[in-house]
Amino acid sequence: MKSKEINAKELELSNFIARFYKDNIGKGPRNVEIKFTDNIMIYFVEGLLTPLEKSILQTNGGKEVVTSGRLLIVNNWKPKRLEAFEKIVEKKIVDEYISLDIDKDLAIGLVVLQK
Repeated sequence: MKSKEINAKELELSNFIARFYKDNIGKGPRNVEIKFTDNIMIYFVEGLLTPLEKSILQTNGGKEVVTSGRLLIVNNWKPKRLEAFEKIVEKKIVDEYISLDIDKDLAIGLVVLQK
């Protein structure tokens, strides 16, 4: 992809992720960044926790509850999310890996695109 095309795809993906969170959780993230390198797309989602999740974190065992809840949601949404990503980037997705850091209120996703 050309630089201008990459920038447009990054913006479209960023907007999609923010809208997807808002529509499905009721609160969009504070910031979403997308980066492409070769056949890899990396996305960073910051400020994704809801006020309720932040309250749960203050309880005994709350971190495990929030983490498992978020992982359940992420896995449940995977087919819909990857379908949208494929439409936007116009490439087949080979796999996706996600890491959550509840303490830092962020998620990182790595998407492997077909070459």
